Amino acid sequence: MESLVIGLFLGYYWTGFEMVEFHTISDPIDRPQYVEGPMYKKAFSAMLWPLVTRLNREFGWFFSCFIAYSIVFTAIYAFSISFAPTWVIVLAIGILRKIPIISVVINAPSALVATIVFLPLSKIFGWKVPSAMSRMGSK
Repeated sequence: MESLVIGLFLGYYWTGFEMVEFHTISDPIDRPQYVEGPMYKKAFSAMLWPLVTRLNREFGWFFSCFIAYSIVFTAIYAFSISFAPTWVIVLAIGILRKIPIISVVINAPSALVATIVFLPLSKIFGWKVPSAMSRMGSK
């Protein structure tokens, strides 16, 4: 149960972080106003990512990412708990997630799971891939 709670917490946190990071590097036409604001505005938006993504019509994609991150982080935490205390694992995930070569170990399964979750749910709920992603991919 502890693994699930930690995995959900990390998944929620990381989805918000990714939303802010994604919007920061997206085309100016796709940038929400909070990205141009001070750091506290970005942090507040990240904490409220379900509402922010709903307003931006991107909820489906980021919800799928949340599910994927939660699954991957829960698995990492469950595997690592016998080797280190919780705070070390959480800190290590946060740090290792940003190191380019190592981040592939987390990003690849997360992207795969997010896609697997998104595809059937997008058919059911009519979700679309965020337009900013489509524009980024066409460059």
